[in-house]
Amino acid sequence: MKFLSSIITIACFFTIILIVTFFGCSKNDKPPVFYEVTAFDSSTGQYTLVRVDNTTNKRIEYVLVCNFYKWGNHERVDGPHSCDLSVGQILIPNPLPKNSSEFVDIWQLGETFFIMVGSDSNRVQQQFTIKSARQSQ
Repeated sequence: MKFLSSIITIACFFTIILIVTFFGCSKNDKPPVFYEVTAFDSSTGQYTLVRVDNTTNKRIEYVLVCNFYKWGNHERVDGPHSCDLSVGQILIPNPLPKNSSEFVDIWQLGETFFIMVGSDSNRVQQQFTIKSARQSQ
C-alpha cells in the first residue's frame, strides 16, 4: 500500500508541474520599454517616435529632427534628412546584449535624443533635436 501511495504522490507531483508549465506560467512577451517610429514628414525631416513603457503603462510621443547620422568609421552626415529610421520600426533598448551586434541604446539628454545600434564598424549613431514631447494615449 505504501508503494501505491508513493506512485500516486509522484504522479500528482508531475501532473502539477505539467499544468503549471503549460497553463499557469505564461511568459509576457512585451518588452518593458520600446520605441516605435510612427511617422516621418519628408518635407521637414521630422520623425515621430512613441516611447511605450509597459511597466507604468505610459506613452510619450516625441517629434524629432535629425542632427546627424554616423555609421562605423565613415564620415558623419549632418542635417535633417541624414537619419535613417523607418515608419513602423520598433526599437527595443538592449544596452547589455550577449552578442555585441544586438546592442541598442536610446537616451535623452535635455533637448537631445540619441539612438545607437550595433557595434564596432557596424555601429550606427543618430542624434536628434527634440521638437516636442508629450504623453499620449
